[in-house]
Amino acid sequence: MRKSSNRDNFNLSKTRDRITVKGLNGARAGQMVSYSVEIIAANPDMGKGGGFSIGVPHGFGFPQVSHPQKEGHVTFVSNTKSRLALEPCKGREKFVNIIVQEGILKAGEKIAVRFGDRRRGGPGIRASYQQAAGALVPVSRLEENKLLPASPVIHLASQDFKVLRCHLSPTFRKNTPVKLVIVAEDAYGNRCEGFHGEIRVLNSGISKGLPGKIQLNPADKGRKEFSFMPEAEGSFRICCEYKGLPAMSNPSAELDASFPYNLYFGEIHAHSSLSYDAGGSVDGLYRYARDTAVLDFAATTDHAVGIKNMRGYAAHRYSLPFFDMADMPGRWKTICAVTKQFNKPGKFAAFPAFEFTPAGLKGHRNIYFLQDYPEMVNAPAGWDGRSDVLNPYLKKHPALVIPHHPPITWDCAVHDKRTPEIADEGLEYADVPAKYQPVVEIYSKHGCSEYFGNPRPLKGQLKGYFVSDFLEQGHKFGFIAGSDTHQANPGSSLALSGPNITLQYRNGLAAVWARELTREALWEAIFARRVYATTYNKTVVMFSVNGLFMGAEGAASGPRRISLKLFTAGNIIKIEIIKNSSVIFTSSGRNIIPDMEIKEYIDREQSGRNEDYYYARVTESEGELAWSSPVWVRNK
Repeated sequence: MRKSSNRDNFNLSKTRDRITVKGLNGARAGQMVSYSVEIIAANPDMGKGGGFSIGVPHGFGFPQVSHPQKEGHVTFVSNTKSRLALEPCKGREKFVNIIVQEGILKAGEKIAVRFGDRRRGGPGIRASYQQAAGALVPVSRLEENKLLPASPVIHLASQDFKVLRCHLSPTFRKNTPVKLVIVAEDAYGNRCEGFHGEIRVLNSGISKGLPGKIQLNPADKGRKEFSFMPEAEGSFRICCEYKGLPAMSNPSAELDASFPYNLYFGEIHAHSSLSYDAGGSVDGLYRYARDTAVLDFAATTDHAVGIKNMRGYAAHRYSLPFFDMADMPGRWKTICAVTKQFNKPGKFAAFPAFEFTPAGLKGHRNIYFLQDYPEMVNAPAGWDGRSDVLNPYLKKHPALVIPHHPPITWDCAVHDKRTPEIADEGLEYADVPAKYQPVVEIYSKHGCSEYFGNPRPLKGQLKGYFVSDFLEQGHKFGFIAGSDTHQANPGSSLALSGPNITLQYRNGLAAVWARELTREALWEAIFARRVYATTYNKTVVMFSVNGLFMGAEGAASGPRRISLKLFTAGNIIKIEIIKNSSVIFTSSGRNIIPDMEIKEYIDREQSGRNEDYYYARVTESEGELAWSSPVWVRNK
């Protein structure tokens, strides 16, 4: 299995410059640090214009060379007699360059580059919020633009314990056990594996099988899991306490014995270091989803993995410039192998997947598969870079296609229409037949794509390309949420954005009503649109119109009878029912409560359309949101 530094997938230099990192021993996630990258040059010597490009590990703050008293200031010293200059790397915000301006930089001479220099009042440079085992410090020679084999890897431990997270099975039936998982986290969503202490269960009286005290020892690695038989009716939560610090679980809602589905939460839009603009290993990504975020399913969606004859996507200012695109088939095999290893029917589901954003189609899409080792898309030899290669592939290979952040633009501006500068931005939903893309990712760490002017906006937006616009055009799809995390931490509780400027918010989750926890059952539920979206919280949503459950479509005459059951992980601030992009119902009252049921709200207004769509939007405490998938009702 490949290391998280992923150096196998880079164009490697044949030079043998020696490189070491000093000052990061014992460093912790999110810490302000000051460290040196020391390089002893090898043969061949370097003349004018030569030198080194040195990058920070993924997730670190941006380096800068102009402001000594500000974060990320970089300096250098050298024993060479040649004249060197320290400059920002144009187009590569995570890199600085050491350039020979006069003379010869000879073999054996030494350069020490200090990142986060504090000697003139600077605070240092921010380490990644995500703990890491083997984060790459990328170094290359300017004239080669290839990774030097001696590029070091560093390790970041978690911070000290900050908060308990209590994860409860979101649904249950009478006489069936419920799973409770307690996780000790630091302030950044990392599991504190050395945590030890006694945790009190404040409402253990809801079950004879629920202990009043739970002991976590270092051998538990910051996580304790057990099952019990609930004696509560309707819904319940578990409230724990550690040294006066309370922790409330997500709700667990009782289901009727005749209801055929269970509720599962997952995150299927996440990146590892097999993307050239992300960090963390594939196996670390799945372990985080399963053991720290306590999700039921996950997928790693690395960029354009495995596609032959194709340039791929994301050669942008955050990415590593010496990524070896020729090794894409090897990376795809790695992803498939690791995904198969973690896929355990009934316990945890994992899908082989990748992010697909070539020219020829507008917008970003993730592609998912049922089988362990699916054949990969192959662009024809001599591909022109513009013609569509995805749709011909989909005609022969079963796949799930999920678009994400449809209105996003990368210039952090708001546009009224598509212009030549953003000609390839803004999703065209109809570029791919609807039968392949039953759902759209309505929310991620980038922001919300529901409608223009929503409370969690994307940095850059193209009007007319929001989810509400597509629904009004007659397209039919359900809603899920994800993260697009580039830290291999799907489902993280981290609320801070990190250094990537467009990743502003915390992770979203995909909620799926499926018959069982298997790839096949989740696949069926997603294509049936029995899904909904949340912004991190594991809130339980059950929405129907005239008996049609979320995602369904059917015919009805007379008034529309709308039902909603809601069990939140926080407290309900507002409930809205949307019909044809307009709010027709808003909950009233000043009581802030965790659960609510609208047994029957009746819509008697006729829209004049042949078909109407309805969905629920929930605003919770701390601004968290949830969206049911729409229901489409034709007029008889």
